[in-house]
Amino acid sequence: MSDRIADDAKKGKFSIIDLVMIIMVVGVIMTIVIPVQQTKSHETYVKNSLQDMARIINANEKFKLNDLFEEYAPSLNYLKLEGLDQSIFTYTLTDTTVVATSSKLAKYDKSYYYDLREKKFRVSEDSEDIILAPWMP
Repeated sequence: MSDRIADDAKKGKFSIIDLVMIIMVVGVIMTIVIPVQQTKSHETYVKNSLQDMARIINANEKFKLNDLFEEYAPSLNYLKLEGLDQSIFTYTLTDTTVVATSSKLAKYDKSYYYDLREKKFRVSEDSEDIILAPWMP
């Protein structure tokens, strides 16, 4: 009878090994879930920024059509765009590209750009680990 009581008492308790195993399983799950969640949020940020990027590209093309020398705008100020969301990405212009750069996605700046002459989106080489090329239109 006392053996049966001892067995019943053991069934309701966790050993330290059980606790360590549970912590290990949770740790393994978290190492999978967190990067997947980060990738999804990065994709959302990029896709949202692509809408602003399209506005900049269209405004820049219109600027070129109306420019005496048929050149693109030298800076965003010339495009007179309002309501650009620059909380995650900031946008800049060069003579041939529209560049979106973020310092909030990773430790170092990550960027993608649109080549105005080739009419193509590209991801900077040092950003390909965070901004994935398949996200580009």
